[in-house]
Amino acid sequence: MTDPTEDQLALIDARDALAAVIIRPKNPDNPAEGVEVEAFADGITHQQMAHVLRTVAGQFDTHDGQGPAADDTAPGRP
Repeated sequence: MTDPTEDQLALIDARDALAAVIIRPKNPDNPAEGVEVEAFADGITHQQMAHVLRTVAGQFDTHDGQGPAADDTAPGRP
């Protein structure tokens, strides 16, 4: 894991993304204060996006914190 006190820049090419969610701490000096969420959906309905997010949340719940399992059946994905 990187040092959270160091400034970092990430470049993400989202030109072909149907949707994206970015979760960052409200206060980088104190992550316990909560998070800020930035999200967009373009080419997928909000209802489909909500379903995808619920599916991902369920995968996190069932994989002991190891992250979601690969799933190519997300709605709206060709």
